[in-house]
Order: sequence, then C-alpha cells, then structure tokens
Amino acid sequence: MLALVAAMLVGLATTLLVTAGWQISVHMSVAGGTVMVLCLAFGQAALLAALPAAAVGWSRLVLRAHTPAQVAAGTALGAVTGLTFALLR
Repeated sequence: MLALVAAMLVGLATTLLVTAGWQISVHMSVAGGTVMVLCLAFGQAALLAALPAAAVGWSRLVLRAHTPAQVAAGTALGAVTGLTFALLR
C-alpha cells in the first residue's frame, strides 16, 4: 500500500510540474498510471483497463480540452510514473 501511495505522489508531482509549463492531460496521466499499476499488480488481464482509459482520452479530444500530443504525453507520463510502484514494492 505504501508503494502505491508513493507512486501516486510521484505521478501527481511530475504531472503538476509539467502542467506548469505545458497543459498536459492530467486525466490521461491518472488513467495511464492506473493501467500501468493494475498491469503490474494483476498481469495481462488488467490490460482490459486500457479500454476505459482510451475512452477518457477520446473524450478529452472530442471536448477539445487537449491536443493529441497532450493526451499522449499525459498517458506516457502516467505510465512511466506508474513504474515507480514496481520499483518500490
């Protein structure tokens, strides 16, 4: 549980740092990190969580809240910071 909380804090801090200079998708950062942590914890079956994450990304684009680059960067940043969970557990 501590590893998960630490990974969430790392994700929050890095996302906020990037957002200060460029409007990265925080929604997708959370979604990407969630999918990564679920896959690390439960294996390939958790890849099904990528479907709702993709729906979130699609909605951010349809609502014109972000550009495709901002959505992709948010997803990648979330996934990379989700790896913090693997390093700490």
